[in-house]
Amino acid sequence: SSPAKIRSARGSRRASCQTSAVSSAPLSMTAPTNSGLIAPLPKGAEKLEPHIEGQTITGTLHSVKEEGKLSVEFAKDHSLVMNDGCNTYATTYQVAADGTISIGEFNSTRAACDEHTQQLSDALLGLLESKPSFFNLPGGTVALGSEEAAAEFSVAK
Repeated sequence: SSPAKIRSARGSRRASCQTSAVSSAPLSMTAPTNSGLIAPLPKGAEKLEPHIEGQTITGTLHSVKEEGKLSVEFAKDHSLVMNDGCNTYATTYQVAADGTISIGEFNSTRAACDEHTQQLSDALLGLLESKPSFFNLPGGTVALGSEEAAAEFSVAK
């Protein structure tokens, strides 16, 4: 059994947020040097493929790197909320039959953050915009990304 819960979609509604949209400029998936936030998948990673279009994901993920300060929350109403400890980013998501996740445009708060946090945020936003997949990792954590570039998360119980 996998740590991430995947369920059939039963209707969806758009997440609303009274904030401004994040720039649509392409984001880099390069996290700050030595943060280790984005890295190739380790051996033994197993891709999760629902084989059914429109699945939902429920759960909150906390980054294994950076003391878990980065979180990504998926809800069954197809909303996704990312928090970097400084700003909150909200959007919607869809899951394809092959397990790739597509997201909508992000809305966010606009607090001034330190450069390190902003670089981590930009890297994770870039990863989320790259049509990532979920992978179960040895040891009970999950990764979101691709074989070449993924972020490791613990799943909140």
